[in-house]
Amino acid sequence: MKKTDNIKLLTYAVEDLRKIINFFDKINEDLVGIEIKTPTAKTYIDIDEGCIIDTTICNKDSQTDKIYELVNPLYGIVTMNNFRLLSERTIWKYEDEKQNNEEV
Repeated sequence: MKKTDNIKLLTYAVEDLRKIINFFDKINEDLVGIEIKTPTAKTYIDIDEGCIIDTTICNKDSQTDKIYELVNPLYGIVTMNNFRLLSERTIWKYEDEKQNNEEV
């Protein structure tokens, strides 16, 4: 593969990452991390294969952590259909916990 081809593919990967970041920003989920697992047989980054996105939503009474997998290529407009929710965990913040923490 030519050097110019590698640069072009890296440019596509960066653009796909920008689309992911902008999408989750629009739906008010804070990105915690993006993990890209590129098959070892490939010499370039492929966002469409093995991309995992960790997000968190912090509210007054709770925090929700979600893990998504990219399942559809990022052509055109990015929607929730591009992702599959792998896990979701909500931690609730209770008033009595706050009082107990203040007393300690």
